[in-house]
Amino acid sequence: MKYFTFNINKNAKLEFNNDYTGKESIFYNGEEVSSIRSFCGGHHSFKVNEAGEQVNYDVKISMNMFTGIASEIMRNGEVLFSNKPEMKTSAGSWIGIILLVFLFIVATVVGYKFGQGNSYYLALIFFLSGIGLILNQYRNKKKD
Repeated sequence: MKYFTFNINKNAKLEFNNDYTGKESIFYNGEEVSSIRSFCGGHHSFKVNEAGEQVNYDVKISMNMFTGIASEIMRNGEVLFSNKPEMKTSAGSWIGIILLVFLFIVATVVGYKFGQGNSYYLALIFFLSGIGLILNQYRNKKKD
C-alpha cells in the first residue's frame, strides 16, 4: 500500500510503501532502494546517482500514538522534508506530571479507605483527567 510520494525535483521522486506485515519499502524513481520490516517506524539509508553525483539519503519514519506517523527526509545531511512534531519539555509540563502522579496516589488511598470498590474508578478518573490536561497542553504548544 502506498503511504505517500515525495517529489524531490522534476526528475526525481521518492515513494513510500507499507504493507500489513510491517514491510516498509522506499522507491526512487520506481526502483526499490531500501526495504526493512518495522511496526513502529524505521531508518532507511541509501545512495543514488543523481546527474552523475553520488547522493546519500536518510529517511526516518516513526509512529507515535499521540502524534501519528511522522517522517523526515534528508539529502546529504540537509533536511528536505519533516513533519516530526517537536515536544519541548518545560518546568510546567514536569509539574503537571508530578501533580498527576500525586493525584493518582491520593485518589487510590482515599478510594481504598472510604469506598473499597470505588477506589479504582476514582483513581482512573483522576488519571484520565490528568492525561487529558497534558494532551491539551501539548496541543496548545504545538499551535505556537
